[in-house]
Amino acid sequence: MNNNRYNSYSPKETEKGPAKWGFVKNIYDREYVLKQFSRIQDKGQDNEATITFLKSVYVKQMAIIDYQFRADHQGYVSCIFKYRDQMNYMTFEIGGGDNVQARFYRLRKKVNGIFTTLKRFNTSEELKHLPFFGYEVNTWYAVSIEIYNENVAVYAALLGVTSKIIVTKVEDDTLPFGYVGFGTSHTEAAFAEISVRPMPIPYSKLFS
Repeated sequence: MNNNRYNSYSPKETEKGPAKWGFVKNIYDREYVLKQFSRIQDKGQDNEATITFLKSVYVKQMAIIDYQFRADHQGYVSCIFKYRDQMNYMTFEIGGGDNVQARFYRLRKKVNGIFTTLKRFNTSEELKHLPFFGYEVNTWYAVSIEIYNENVAVYAALLGVTSKIIVTKVEDDTLPFGYVGFGTSHTEAAFAEISVRPMPIPYSKLFS
């Protein structure tokens, strides 16, 4: 699905599709959201998300990506960044649902069509310091991703609170730049309060 603001991509073999992305006003107590209306899911072993990338948002070296998300069902949602094409991108994924066993955090990259997991957390015991682990359905959450050259840091945040708590930090120079977008698997979802801005130079000391 393509329009003048975004392009979307789905895995080759899916069920419960097709994907249906769109911008919606005044829904879920948010003025404007990017919504996936489908519970489309990948039938392949990679469990790849159906993704959409924003044509106007391209990150070269240093940026801060802030967003909120809300999922309707068990599955996972993701933020896509350094997206060059459907074979090359990075993704931070949050699994959730009513079943606690379905909750996880995963940071992985897809290079030349092959996925590599950079970090994965399967239980809340590994991340006791976080305000939330995974997601509960029909609940808004806030996430922040910071990119500084080959470094990527992911944070969880409470809604309405300026401070944020680190989930993980990795160093990987495989994909130096690309577009920003979002993804879903097995669930309808909404993304709101999306902000992509340059990282202030003094702020980059986090990665030194």
